[in-house]
Amino acid sequence: MAQISKGKTTVGEVIRLMDKAYGQHSFPMTDRPDLKALAYAYVRLKGTVFNMSFYQKALVVTYGTDRIVTDVKLSTSGEK
Repeated sequence: MAQISKGKTTVGEVIRLMDKAYGQHSFPMTDRPDLKALAYAYVRLKGTVFNMSFYQKALVVTYGTDRIVTDVKLSTSGEK
């Protein structure tokens, strides 16, 4: 996520770039009580019910009370 920079990008810019988040996290899902996070997910299923492959991406963008991004975590799992 090269377009999202820690310490520079605002929450508004993230929402304009990624659209509305599917979820929002607060403490204890964030490291500290003063942080919140936007959560995004992408899931792809391929195949038949007997031969299914699964691929998932999860993006969590953490921000402080000033609404500036403090951390970005992208995780993937499954068969690409």
